[in-house]
Amino acid sequence: MRDVCGGGHYAQRYRRGTGFLNPSVYCADLITFLDHVSARLATDLAAIRKP
Repeated sequence: MRDVCGGGHYAQRYRRGTGFLNPSVYCADLITFLDHVSARLATDLAAIRKP
């Protein structure tokens, strides 16, 4: 999760008290999107490989 949510623009990671040492505010959306892309690619690649 750190690789996906730990980066991003500083303005998206700021929180009073901890500064910029936070995940992106878009972390949940990023994970949802990447899970969808991963599943779609796996499905499409499996269809291509069928004889």
